[in-house]
Formats: sequence, C-alpha cells, structure tokens
Amino acid sequence: IDDFFQYFDRDGDGEITITEAKQVLRVALMGSGETSPSTSSSSASQEQQQQDKKELEKKVDQQVKILLSKADFDHNKKISLEEFRKYYFETVHSGVEPEVMLLDIQNAIKILEEHNIQKSPRKCVSPLSAMTVEGLCIVRIAKRSGGAGAILGQLKLKLRGTSTKEQKTSASVCGNLKGMPADKTYQIVHEIKGGEKLVMGEISSDVHGAANVNIESDMPEETTMKSLVGDSALKLIDSKRGSVSGLIQVLELHR
Repeated sequence: IDDFFQYFDRDGDGEITITEAKQVLRVALMGSGETSPSTSSSSASQEQQQQDKKELEKKVDQQVKILLSKADFDHNKKISLEEFRKYYFETVHSGVEPEVMLLDIQNAIKILEEHNIQKSPRKCVSPLSAMTVEGLCIVRIAKRSGGAGAILGQLKLKLRGTSTKEQKTSASVCGNLKGMPADKTYQIVHEIKGGEKLVMGEISSDVHGAANVNIESDMPEETTMKSLVGDSALKLIDSKRGSVSGLIQVLELHR
C-alpha cells in the first residue's frame, strides 16, 4: 500500500494532491483500456479524439471525486499516507477480498510503469518508533502437497514502536480462527530469513476447531510491516509435533 501511495505522491512530500491524483489516474485509465483516444489523422477522427479526451477527463474527475470522498478524512483536498492506509484497510473490511485488492494494485502499478510513471522518492519517512501500524493476516491451513490451503480466518496484526532510550518494537495478533483441528495447541512463530525463530505465543483450538487469538510479543527492533511481508514468515507450529500446521500470510494494509 505504501509503495502504491508513492506512485500517486509525485513530489514525495507525503500527500496526494488533486493534480497528482489526476496525473496518475489519467495514465492508469488510458493504459487499462477503459478509454483509448483515436490516433487517426482524418477530420472525423480528430473530432473523435477530442470527444475521447473529454470522456477521459470526465472519467478522471469522477475517480478523483470518489477517491477524495472516501480517503480525504480531514477534508483538506489532499490525501496523506495515513489516510491512504486507512482507506484501503476499511475497503477490506467492507467486503473486498485482500488478495483481489492487492492484485488490482499490482496491475495498476504495472500499467503506470509501462507508461514511465515511476515511484517517487519519499522525502519524509516516519520511523516505526513512536508510531503504530496495523496489518491484516490471512491464516491458511497447510497442505502436504504444498498448496495454498483453506483460509481459517483473518487476524489483525499491530506493530508498535516506542521512542524511549531503549527503542523497542512489540506486536499484537488478535482475532478468531475456525476450521482448525480440534483440541490442539499451536505456537505462532516469527521466522526470519537465516533461520532465527521467535515464539510469539500459543493458541488453543476448542472441541469445535475454533480458536480465539490474543497474543502480545516483543519483536526485533528492526521489524517493520514490510519486513513481515517480504523478509520473514509467521507460521502456526503444532506444539507437540513441532511441525508446521498453518501459514500466516501478512498483507501490508494499514490504518
């Protein structure tokens, strides 16, 4: 989500203006094939070009109005990174599947880069210290075949950073899971590339295969939501057997 924001935030100042939104959406809509102005040189086609351009601008204006109405929470005609994160997080909770939404974002980024719209350098990067970010975890039961497995539920992952002399990072994982093997105890393990493992806590399923998850754990200082997405893994480990019983997919959705 943060990377997608940087495509809109053309000057990297941490806010999306109406002009920036229009610039990016204009390219995205043309590249997606929703509007494709004619390139013929005939008089009739020139008129069609003008009509196509008007339709494109109308579509862009509509999309910008929709974006502002849903993501400009303080009504200042700009969208901050925190507002952008909140907008996408609430989009998921309104019923949009996270995998579908992220696939749409990846397709949009591909179109923008094909038209030479690159991610802007961010001038102001907020450190994790003294801030909290939230993400969504999709929990899947493992399959011996190596397939993705059935979804057991969604968990909310929250990372907190402190600004004390001894900088600390902590994480909380909470939510409910269903469809697990009954009467089992599992560990949620943070596994970093390179082999280091951190047991964050335990969860137990009831006789119906349901589990309430509410875990708090200290994390390595350098932990960020992005590192959890790409550089490490959260896994469900059977406490008795020590084998991997579930995979926890972290999606970088903030609010």
